[in-house]
Amino acid sequence: MNRFLYFVMLIFPGMLTAQSADFISLQQNEAENYKIVTSEYYDGKSLWGYMDGGADLYLEYGFEGLLVQEITYKEISVKCEIYKMNDPLSAFGIFSVQRHNCKQIAGFKTMHCANNYQVQIVKGDYYISIINQSGTPTTQVVSADLAEKFGKQIPDKDILLPNHPYFAGKSGKLIYLKGEVSLSNVYPQALSYLDDVRGYNMWILPAEDKKTPTVSIISFKEAGELKKYGEYAFPGQGFETVASKKLKSGGLLISRKLDENTVLQAEGNIGKELKKLLGFKN
Repeated sequence: MNRFLYFVMLIFPGMLTAQSADFISLQQNEAENYKIVTSEYYDGKSLWGYMDGGADLYLEYGFEGLLVQEITYKEISVKCEIYKMNDPLSAFGIFSVQRHNCKQIAGFKTMHCANNYQVQIVKGDYYISIINQSGTPTTQVVSADLAEKFGKQIPDKDILLPNHPYFAGKSGKLIYLKGEVSLSNVYPQALSYLDDVRGYNMWILPAEDKKTPTVSIISFKEAGELKKYGEYAFPGQGFETVASKKLKSGGLLISRKLDENTVLQAEGNIGKELKKLLGFKN
């Protein structure tokens, strides 16, 4: 490769990709009191130049493009990261693994997570993160206003959440994992029995404390991968419908087949009610 071109790719990765025509953004002629300082677009190849190792996570979920806009209002500066994913489920997955210490913004209807320094929203195929450095009340208002402006541009699309009764009403804590990268970030203890399994996704409600279990629904693309999971998770046991084992931590790992490609699993301190829900009677 030409050395100059290689240098440009390293220093200005966003310059070598073109933004899709239907990609949402804030345009200066519609920005009212805001000033758009920079706009840089990244595709799947140039994403590495923007976030280095973090690109793996987005690519695992299904990434189409990223627009980064630096926007100012008077003396306030914010960075808006607008990620377009393959579908609403991929967008929700990224949102679910990135949200932490969430507060809700009064009157804000789009699914979101806010704190002093960041507002995150997920809608349709988009996950959007708006970041500021000051955390002041005025900056938070500016961030929320920008989030609303972006959200209005995005068509509504349904996100199909799990319909199992244990997960009902818990979307604020629910996490969607797509593979090994997201699993290692959120639920690394499961790598011991999923590391060599390919083609799965997982809905997970993480343990809130040592007294509560982590509960998940794991879907495998093929029945053979579920069989591998059973062999690794419960070695020496047959896994026909329900399987369990004691953990070194003192808790339990219990799993029940929901169908030939899906299991409901709980790990940790599992009470009688959850055991009954899992179909484990002992």
